[in-house]
Amino acid sequence: MNPKLFLSGMLGLVLMASPVLYADTVAGTPDAAVHYDANKVGEAIAALPMLSEARPSTTARYYVYFYAAGWCAPCNAEMPQVAEIYKEMRKSGLVELLLVDYDYTEQDAHDFIAKYDVHFPATMSPHAVALPGAKPISGIPRAIIVDADGNEVKIGPGIILRHWKRIIADYEQAKGLTPSFP
Repeated sequence: MNPKLFLSGMLGLVLMASPVLYADTVAGTPDAAVHYDANKVGEAIAALPMLSEARPSTTARYYVYFYAAGWCAPCNAEMPQVAEIYKEMRKSGLVELLLVDYDYTEQDAHDFIAKYDVHFPATMSPHAVALPGAKPISGIPRAIIVDADGNEVKIGPGIILRHWKRIIADYEQAKGLTPSFP
C-alpha cells in the first residue's frame, strides 16, 4: 500500500469525523465560513423545552439570557427593541439570545411572545436553572451575558442589551481574546 495514499485517506477520515458541528457566515465576511464547536451552554439550551418555533444556536460564542414577562410593564416597553437587537445578534453568527419567560402560565408566555412577534428562542423560567451561568435574579427585565462555557460576561438590567457588542469586546480584551467585533 502506498504510504502517502494511506495518510491522505486517514486525514480525510479525521476531518470528516471532526467535532465541528456548525458552520455559519459571519456578517461582513460573506465568503468566509466560521466554524464553532458545540459548547456547554449550547448543549444545555438544546435540551430545553422551547415556547417558540425558533431553534436556538447551540454553537454560538456568547449567549444572552433575557428574563422578562408579559405582566411586566418595563419588559413590555423593552421587547420591541430587544426583538430588533436580536436580529443583529443572530446576523453576527456569534451571539444567541434566549428569552427566559417569567409569566405565570405557558399560555401567558405564548401570548407575550405573539404580542411582539418574537422570533427568538424562548423557554419558561423554571427550565433556565439548567443553563450554565444562569443565576437567580431579582427583578425583570434582566439580562445575563455568558460565554459558551457559562462564564459570566455581564449581568444587569435589560437595557444592557443595547451595548452587547461593547460588553463582549471589553470582556474579550480583559481576557486577552481575539476580538469578535473588530
